[in-house]
Formats: sequence, C-alpha cells, structure tokens
Amino acid sequence: MIAEKGFDMRLRIVRLIFGVGVVLGVASCSEQDVESATPGQRHRLNEDQIKHEETKANAGDAGAATRLANHYQWAVGDGDSADRWLEKAVDLGDHYAMINLSSKLSAKQNEPDCKRAEKLLVLVLETNPNRKAEQDARRDLRTLHDGVGGEGFCTQWLH
Repeated sequence: MIAEKGFDMRLRIVRLIFGVGVVLGVASCSEQDVESATPGQRHRLNEDQIKHEETKANAGDAGAATRLANHYQWAVGDGDSADRWLEKAVDLGDHYAMINLSSKLSAKQNEPDCKRAEKLLVLVLETNPNRKAEQDARRDLRTLHDGVGGEGFCTQWLH
C-alpha cells in the first residue's frame, strides 16, 4: 500500500513537471502550431534563432532564456543546457521559470532542493505575479508542503 502511494505520488509529480514545461512554451507558439506539433517541434530553434535568443537572454530577456530552455529540453533533449537556461530565466525574474524549476527541484527529494523549491515559489508570490502564475505557485506550494494525499516529497523538511 505504501509503495503504491509512493508510486502514485511520483507519477503525479512527473505529470506536474511535464505540464509546467509544456505551459512555459505554449505562449510562444501560434494556436495552429500548438494543435498540430509535438513539444519538440514547437520548441525547436534553428541556429540563427538560437544565436538571436542567446543574445537577447544574455542582455536580460527572461522570455528568450525560457525559449532556449524549452528548445534544449524538448527539441534537443539536453537537460544540462535546458537547466542552465532555466536558471538564467529564474535569475531574470521569470515567474514560470521559477515554478518549473521548483517542480524539478522538489522531485529530487532532498532537503536543500526542497528548501530552494519552496523559496522559489514564495518569491513568485512576493513579486506580483499575474493571476495564473499566482494560482500555480500557490497550488505547487501546497503540494510541496502537503504532497498528494498528505504525503509529499518535501514534507519532512518544510514547516
């Protein structure tokens, strides 16, 4: 029974992480593209676009950093590069990048990552997010603390 709950909780966290990643990139796609393309197709950038987005991200454009993170995560499958650009988007104040990174950190199930995940979600709430980001951050913060069915990956480290 306990093993089944643990598996169910992990499955829900994986779904949450996947869902947040998809949401991050949907805003930059046309409605037609969203309906017909896979995540890899939606987020793929060509060489010129990569250079352009890198220039913009390095000049402070959080959206460009998020687009690069999505490209590397979904189109290329390079998690290290995706994480590097996701961290850049967080540093630049992107609320959805903070929410996404929080989800990835909490799935690691250790104290330092869980505490950082909590701090990111609190930061979203403290920095005047839009309504959707606020709702998502509140929901994820509850899940971080209480988990699914009262058992969360981070419950033991967070008060």
